[in-house]
Amino acid sequence: MGSGKSIAAERFHQDSVAIALMQDGAPVPVYLEASLVLPDLEEAVRSRSAEIGDPRTRGANIVVDGVDELGHDGSGLLLGQARILAETWPNTRVLIVSRPMRSLREAEEHRGLPLLTEEQVHEVVELTAGREVRHAELFALPTAVSELITRPLFALLAGAWIRENDSVPRASIDLFAELGRHASETVKIDQAQLRAFAVLAVRRDLGEVAQAEIAGAVRRPTRRGE
Repeated sequence: MGSGKSIAAERFHQDSVAIALMQDGAPVPVYLEASLVLPDLEEAVRSRSAEIGDPRTRGANIVVDGVDELGHDGSGLLLGQARILAETWPNTRVLIVSRPMRSLREAEEHRGLPLLTEEQVHEVVELTAGREVRHAELFALPTAVSELITRPLFALLAGAWIRENDSVPRASIDLFAELGRHASETVKIDQAQLRAFAVLAVRRDLGEVAQAEIAGAVRRPTRRGE
């Protein structure tokens, strides 16, 4: 969560579009949400690119985002179909974007997104803080926070927190609170579910949280002293 995978996929697609505009016969750029690709990735690609060109002869640069939504079996099926297209169509690459899943993580093609360096964290935080932030101020944070802001989303949230509070975030939950505040400004959100999600995500070091668990945590009464 917050590693920048969707932005990286969009940048890859933008580059593919730019190449296709400049070069005749370049691979066809195709961007698909995971919900649209099964049961047949090839058919989904051909349908999406019908007005641009034939990917079977030109090849394609294909992005499939949100693959974790397909579950273990669906993601495994998609991976197999992606391999077939990459091996049988000319000049074809398929970029599958997902939160960590065993079926994908164990694939030989798997690549993880690198965390931000200290200098990159500093630059991103200052970008959203709108002011100079001293290195000493930022990197004297608790370990849990300093590790969290090596992910681009949370570095942006740390800068927003500094801008709004004129102080650095002291706990991971501060960054989730900032995320919730910004989200509430644009969409209607159940605040109790948001708090439950934040608590579960922090406890799991940003591991996966199922929707049913959030609902269960909201229904479960809080014990005195918690």
